Amino acid sequence: MTNPFVADTSVFGAGAAAEKQVIAELVQTERAARDQGQWRRAVAETGCAILLPGVIGGVEVVVTCQARLHARATRIGGEWRLSGLTGAYHGDALATRDGRPAPALNQGRLAALRAPYRYMAYLLAESGKTAREDLAGPDRPELMAALWKAEADWLAKG
Repeated sequence: MTNPFVADTSVFGAGAAAEKQVIAELVQTERAARDQGQWRRAVAETGCAILLPGVIGGVEVVVTCQARLHARATRIGGEWRLSGLTGAYHGDALATRDGRPAPALNQGRLAALRAPYRYMAYLLAESGKTAREDLAGPDRPELMAALWKAEADWLAKG
């Protein structure tokens, strides 16, 4: 019997029915394992906003960085415990805290910073700190692939 979830595939093209069937079975297997308490490890991927207040040129600012967090959880003695947290950065924005005009930024310095967390790195530099260059983000597909592989490898250890 065909799962009703995969019944209408006309808009997805050739091969879509098989792909949708595989996805439906994966979701059903995951739900059954969850319901039967068979999980020992899990990775939860969630969106988040990181708020970083600071001062640039005498103006109070806040940087909002959009990220996807990957939280590792391990079942120990019947309880879920967080065992790791990493993430990927997808973009950021700078705003003043009091509605004043934005401070003048050095455009050369700004352009040299990675796009997914450009304003965060700029604000950190203003306080004498340096943003890490090895943070995953869509501008570095190899780091995104490494992040996903690390999570998959960790899950496979069971």
